[in-house]
Amino acid sequence: MTRPWNRGLKAVAILNLLLSTTISARADPEVKVLNGTYAGLHLPEFRQDVFLGMPYAQDTGGQNRFRTPQALNESWAGAWGMLYSVELQDGDIIPNYPSELLDTGRFAHVPHLYGTNSDEGTDNAPVGTINTDEDLRSYLSYETGFGFPDSTVARIMELYPDDPAQGIPLDTGGERFADKGWQYKRVAAILGDVFYHAPRRYDAQRYATHAAPTYVYRFNTRGFQGSTANASSCANYSASCLRPAYQGVAHFTETAFVFANPTYLGPWPEYRALSDQMSAQWVRFAYDGDPNDGETLPEWPKYDSQGEEGVNLVLQTEPQGGSYVERDTYRRPGREYLTQWARRRHV
Repeated sequence: MTRPWNRGLKAVAILNLLLSTTISARADPEVKVLNGTYAGLHLPEFRQDVFLGMPYAQDTGGQNRFRTPQALNESWAGAWGMLYSVELQDGDIIPNYPSELLDTGRFAHVPHLYGTNSDEGTDNAPVGTINTDEDLRSYLSYETGFGFPDSTVARIMELYPDDPAQGIPLDTGGERFADKGWQYKRVAAILGDVFYHAPRRYDAQRYATHAAPTYVYRFNTRGFQGSTANASSCANYSASCLRPAYQGVAHFTETAFVFANPTYLGPWPEYRALSDQMSAQWVRFAYDGDPNDGETLPEWPKYDSQGEEGVNLVLQTEPQGGSYVERDTYRRPGREYLTQWARRRHV
């Protein structure tokens, strides 16, 4: 029997990395190099000048196709714009902002496997600088790239109070990791939600609404740090063998498990068992659009199968309690509010 998702190219989407970006150009900078002049972008929200998409070699088409990179040996007059922006809309291939295309169902209606890690945001949070409400207010106002007005910043701070028990990393109670900033966990929760958890929920709801089979995960196992070849002292989950506690289950942690990377997975049987499970789920999804096998793998329900709130499969080791299904409602008020500011993001 031919499976509907196995005809020709695999028509599935696996989304585990998500970027949220708003960039605007103003007072563009220029820089002169040996070959000519490049024009860049000024980002007032970051107070930075950037040059995006700067070439390092000749065009790789035509006679250069399949050749090793050829030196950029041409010169040019005027300024060559290095102005690549993720806000690009050409009215054809990218006719509108991605979030608005999702709202109207203008996307590939194929099965989606989509997820985030519990402690998204710890890789984004500034270290050692967010100690007071004023520090946080200033950071949200001027350094996130969203251009939050004062009233929005005030509401975000209400939704994400200075309570370390509600912060990120998850389940670390009253620990503040104060050397990283007295309100480090607070800003990590905000950034993890605005860049990852909030848009992920928004997207999954749109996929499911428009009848695209959608499976969502939240990965919840702290990653191994180091090399398996040098892990003889790691038998008892030594702290030196795990990602730092203040990072928790950080961005990209699940990748070693999905691909069963023997170097970065870790030496523990429980980690390898979780990796075997996840690899099997990802392979089955890529094969026929469904990560379930109906036998040995944990049941992974479709996102919208248990109500409009949506459900996630929490992926974690057996000593942690094993994988289980949760409703997608954690930090819901904050996540729903933050998606209002994700209109221009690029996925």
